[in-house]
Amino acid sequence: MKIAFVVQRYGLEINGGAELHCRWVAEHMQKYGPVEVLTSRAFDYITWRDHYPEGEEVVNGIPVRRFSVARPRNPEKFGRIQNHILNDEHTEKDELAWLEEEGPTSPSLIRFIQKHERDYDFFIFFSYRYYHSYWGIHTRGLSSITRRKSAG
Repeated sequence: MKIAFVVQRYGLEINGGAELHCRWVAEHMQKYGPVEVLTSRAFDYITWRDHYPEGEEVVNGIPVRRFSVARPRNPEKFGRIQNHILNDEHTEKDELAWLEEEGPTSPSLIRFIQKHERDYDFFIFFSYRYYHSYWGIHTRGLSSITRRKSAG
């Protein structure tokens, strides 16, 4: 059984709630079978600028694949969109625009999940409100699995 943990950023020096939780769970689960982390190259959660080298590395015995962020977040633009979402009537299109600005926007990570989804038995996404979780879960195969489980 191979598990992919998908998280917005990952590293020993990143001690945010979801990121640290992901690291602890991945490190615990490695004794039961192969695990891997799929993440962005970002260190800073305000801008999501690429920081780490692209590609593979090992962190505390866990293979980590890092993918580039397509563009850094513009905090002012994000703030305006978020205020609109939180305070005004809005559409699903507005919410998806918020998600794009929320980031970290990494289409290469989503393409990797689509291309390699059969290489893993499970994907565990941290945190629900980020680009990688929404679009990762909505990849063709994963979303059909989710629909089948929900329906049955």
